Amino acid sequence: MFKLEELLESQIDKNKKPFIYLAEGSLDKDARPLAAAYRLSEFSNVVLIGKPGLMKENAANSKMFAEYAAKINMQSTELIAKTLERVEVIDPETQETAEKRKIYGAGAFKLVGQKWKKSETELIEMMKDHLLFAIMGTAEIDGYGRDGHAVLGGLYSTTGSFFGPGLRLHPRSGTVFEAGVFSFQDDNCPRNVYPGNIVIFGDVAVVTEMSAEKLADVAVGTCKIARDLLPEKDFPEIYGSIVSYSTKGSGAGPTVDMTREAYKIIADSLNKLSKIDPLYKQIHITPEVQYAVAVNGKQAERKLDINDPVNAAAGRSNVIILPNLDFGNSMYHLHSAYYPDSQKILCVGGFKNNSILDFSRGQKIEEVILGGMAVILRQQYLQDFNPKLGK
Repeated sequence: MFKLEELLESQIDKNKKPFIYLAEGSLDKDARPLAAAYRLSEFSNVVLIGKPGLMKENAANSKMFAEYAAKINMQSTELIAKTLERVEVIDPETQETAEKRKIYGAGAFKLVGQKWKKSETELIEMMKDHLLFAIMGTAEIDGYGRDGHAVLGGLYSTTGSFFGPGLRLHPRSGTVFEAGVFSFQDDNCPRNVYPGNIVIFGDVAVVTEMSAEKLADVAVGTCKIARDLLPEKDFPEIYGSIVSYSTKGSGAGPTVDMTREAYKIIADSLNKLSKIDPLYKQIHITPEVQYAVAVNGKQAERKLDINDPVNAAAGRSNVIILPNLDFGNSMYHLHSAYYPDSQKILCVGGFKNNSILDFSRGQKIEEVILGGMAVILRQQYLQDFNPKLGK
């Protein structure tokens, strides 16, 4: 049995700290970003976006913040002070950020000015918005670059105010999707189902209209996230299954056809990925199997030739690829409800620089920390990772 926090921490290089922007430092009376920043500052250069006075006030009045402080043997006042010593705070509404607002607004104008029907002057003024400032601070701006590696938000911001603008302003590498990662505790693990008591579902939140091409992207991307997060010594191979109501022709229908078409694309995608890093050769994806066949060895043996390489993941998958969002989102929430003590995080795939994490609004402080740690680790795996960006 493995604990997700220990797996992530064991792999993070503390000498290669990325710049991580927490976009919601003071946008609500929620102190989760400030609490998470203390732990995340061990592995990254944390930049809290917001007003320091409000951050202190929100934390001082937060029961959740006080309970977390007690868990790490501190009083709220001590945790507030120590966190603010360790991080940088940027208030986008001050005169000190005027030059950055000009740069970010001009960059946004090139990217979306016409689509948003906004002038450059209007977009510069819009950079006083904390979320937009954080998004542009971690976007790629022609002739400038970027100040931060990744931005984290969504704890109490709507999709339209955080993730939606991020989709338009950050460069993509393929289909954007979200993977849900669960690490079950010893006393509530679904026994003999998920190897090492860890499972990763994709897509759970983004792709509303699936196609064969998008499904192939989600399948390969979710398995890539698994390889990035799970250490090779404990998980030498990554096994993923695209689940269906059909197992190798037992059923027929549009989603079955789509799954088969997706698999034709997957082999080429995996070959390209393995040229980036040989570790990705350890990914195996089996298409068109029922859920029980994906996770149960006896079911797999009964219904499939498990010696066929195409079925390598059957019966031992801990990456589950879902062919539509209804299925994926339901699996995420089913496991969240049935295993409330599990450690769970979300990871976003499809952005060129692994540059955005959109949290679920109900996530605990510990889950915000885990999500941030996963972003940090995935940043360090990027081929062109440069820890010496601006800030």
